[in-house]
Amino acid sequence: NYKRIPLALMILDRSLTETAPGVYSAPMKLGKAGRFDVPLLIDQPRLMNCFQITVAEQPGTKHDVSKRTIRIEAIFENRHFLPGQLQTLDFRIMDSVTKQPVSGLKDVQALLIEPPGEWQQRRRLEETDDGIYSFKQSFPHAGSYRLLLEIPSRGVRYNDSQPIMLYVGKIEHGKTSTISSSIPRGK
Repeated sequence: NYKRIPLALMILDRSLTETAPGVYSAPMKLGKAGRFDVPLLIDQPRLMNCFQITVAEQPGTKHDVSKRTIRIEAIFENRHFLPGQLQTLDFRIMDSVTKQPVSGLKDVQALLIEPPGEWQQRRRLEETDDGIYSFKQSFPHAGSYRLLLEIPSRGVRYNDSQPIMLYVGKIEHGKTSTISSSIPRGK
């Protein structure tokens, strides 16, 4: 006991074991489908990493409509954004399986960031048409901005997709104002 009082007891051992040459695994049971963060720590050699895994639905289970993958498209292509002017930013949200608009979402949110992160704003989007969600925004000055969307009721987090890049100011050759984005459902 090394003259110490035990403070904890290990109940679960989820250590990796070599199942084949160069292949390591650890058994685990997950309660639901979704996207999960998996932290990995190896002592020798010292290695730390965190990665995401996606667990599919179990075959033969009923699919909850609110858990289906959705597609979000920015529908302000080729728009020029000027600093200080109030602009409307519209997004089309569709079910990626049925290709139908997703209506009735009350928790669609946008996060706007000007790198390196000194300026940021959060906006709630309102449904303006069937599957079309919008918000109004004015940008303080010229520059590049990142726009991220979140829909907690559908399991979509800000970090689930690539940011939509916006350029505010005079249009320069080769710069674009939008990128369409497909966002899979989260946990």
